[in-house]
Amino acid sequence: METLNVIVGNTVDFFVDVDGLSDSPSETFIEIYRKKIFPDGLQDLIDTIEPVSISGQTILFTFDTDVMAPTPSVLYGRFFVKDNGKKINTYFKLKFTY
Repeated sequence: METLNVIVGNTVDFFVDVDGLSDSPSETFIEIYRKKIFPDGLQDLIDTIEPVSISGQTILFTFDTDVMAPTPSVLYGRFFVKDNGKKINTYFKLKFTY
C-alpha cells in the first residue's frame, strides 16, 4: 500500500496515470475512508471524489484536505476505474501532517 504525504490545510491535485486508458472510462473515482480494519477492510467513508479531468492516460482528482483531516492523521484511499471491461482497484494511505 503506497503512502502519500499531505500537508493539512492544502488542496491536493492527485494525478493517476493508467496505461491504455480510453478518453471516456465508464467509472472513475477515489473514495477516502477513516479506518482500515483487518480483515474487514476500509470503513467509515468520508468522501467520494470524481475526476476533474481525464486527458490521455492521466486522470486528475482535486480535493481539499481541510474537510477530510483538519488535524494530523492517517486516512485510507481507494482508487477505482472501469474502462472497456477492465477494472483497476487499488488502495493507498494518506498521511496528513503539519
